[in-house]
Amino acid sequence: MCIRDRFCAGDPDQALASYRQALILQPNSSRAILGLADNFYAAGNYSQSLYYYRQAGEVDPDSIRGYIGQGNSLCAMQQYNQSLPIFDRALALDPKNREALLGKGLALAAAQENLSAALECFRGLVAADPHSYAAYSNLGSLQAAMGDYDDAAESLEAACRINASVGDLWHNLATIYYRSGRYSQSAEAFKKATDLNGEDASAWIGLGLAQNLSGMPDEAMKSFERAITIDPRNKDAHYNLGLALAGLDRSKEALEAFERVLEIDPEEPLTRYAANLTLSRMKGAA
Repeated sequence: MCIRDRFCAGDPDQALASYRQALILQPNSSRAILGLADNFYAAGNYSQSLYYYRQAGEVDPDSIRGYIGQGNSLCAMQQYNQSLPIFDRALALDPKNREALLGKGLALAAAQENLSAALECFRGLVAADPHSYAAYSNLGSLQAAMGDYDDAAESLEAACRINASVGDLWHNLATIYYRSGRYSQSAEAFKKATDLNGEDASAWIGLGLAQNLSGMPDEAMKSFERAITIDPRNKDAHYNLGLALAGLDRSKEALEAFERVLEIDPEEPLTRYAANLTLSRMKGAA
């Protein structure tokens, strides 16, 4: 079994020992140095992976993999600005390298200093690999973070067309629709997310919110109840169920839902206000 096979087979300690042995025999082996770096990176030891990725770059100045590894290690240690010139060195060698474009884009987005440059990286990633749903997903997520919901929706729609079996894509698209006031489309997308992952309480809550604003209060209540079944202590599910019930003048049941929220979080101010308002309505109707 080769060293990489040992690593992939879940024997990283043996792989590490083998890479070190290879370096003793061939101190300037770029392959062995990169193998050591990959091993440390996978184990979460980013300072060590950074050290060996740098060594690989010294042995082979044209090692794109070494530069990308350095950049990723720095990002893993939240040293985003330091990673940028490293990714640029990789891109100088290969301007369309997808891993380098992704790494630089994520670093720019995380640093929150030049989102326009991050956007260009993700657009470059889409151009380099137009059949990658992940490329469109990253682009759409950044566009949404920048408040450009129309373009974000187009990017996430493209991601869903490429791979319709990823629940998180539909969840993210549904959220964008919701934020831009496209509630019926949001409900449809959240429904697809729950079809793919029926145990995602947040998707059921999102579905209920979109249904309620699309004029489907009964369906909304069922969605909130499903979220509560999955996560009985989810205060957002109980709170939104209470609002839906209150909207249907089912005040007693709404009050029970609000009281449940206050059992979970006694300091929840909005729920206390909603509960008091519901009580006032009940007294007024008596």
